[in-house]
Amino acid sequence: MNVQRITSDNNPKLKSALRLHSSRGRKQQNRIVIFGLAEISRAIQSRVPIQEVFFDESRPLPDFLKSAESGNFYEMPSSLFEKLVFGDRNDGLVAIAQRPESSFADFTFSENAVIVVLQGLEKPGNVGAVFRSADAAGAEAVFLADPVTDAFHPNAIRASLGTVFSMPTLAVTSSALLEFLKQQKFQVLSACLDVKQDFFDLDLNPRTALVLGNEKRGLTLDWRQGDAVPFQLPMRGAGDSLNVSATAAILVYEAMRQRHPARSE
Repeated sequence: MNVQRITSDNNPKLKSALRLHSSRGRKQQNRIVIFGLAEISRAIQSRVPIQEVFFDESRPLPDFLKSAESGNFYEMPSSLFEKLVFGDRNDGLVAIAQRPESSFADFTFSENAVIVVLQGLEKPGNVGAVFRSADAAGAEAVFLADPVTDAFHPNAIRASLGTVFSMPTLAVTSSALLEFLKQQKFQVLSACLDVKQDFFDLDLNPRTALVLGNEKRGLTLDWRQGDAVPFQLPMRGAGDSLNVSATAAILVYEAMRQRHPARSE
């Protein structure tokens, strides 16, 4: 393990890492920043290329990093390390990684795969929470159509508990994704507010893409027409909708229930 010490906030490695707090900095460097022990551990398990690890010298390195072979390690005083902390997340460890990349060619699906499509979501916390539910219920991929935010935003990584690294994902245009889903023989089921089709009356056993739209505007027309089947969740109270991440959890677990009606596994 190659460990170097940083003692100044003028250190170029520290300055470069701090720029990754912004979307612009992440795009310019084509790198991401990962906060949290669980998130970093899952990134390593998923073979995300870790380039640098910064840690507070007053706190011991976790065992899963002591045998890590990739990346350079930088120890620093607590006063410097706190500059790297995002929000209130201070586990004494920050990792910098090459941004994971993928294409349609990287995806293969089972015969009755369930995937989630998020179209135009704006809040990274919602995106991350959907990844977490999709992972838990056995979905095979999460696609970001016409993305406004990034699956690898620090808040998305945090809300997902690092499952963004193990769940296959791709950001792409709606038109390209619709064509891909047609080629892959997915039925497209689109969550809407103003339709009569009850979600719980649908058969989710074929290959199924569950599509959710922007938090305020919902889905665009291309996800509501053609072969797509718009549906709504039944609402019994005064409200007309749920948070998009709560909706996603209901959808993927219903898909799991239909495949395993006697149990969940």
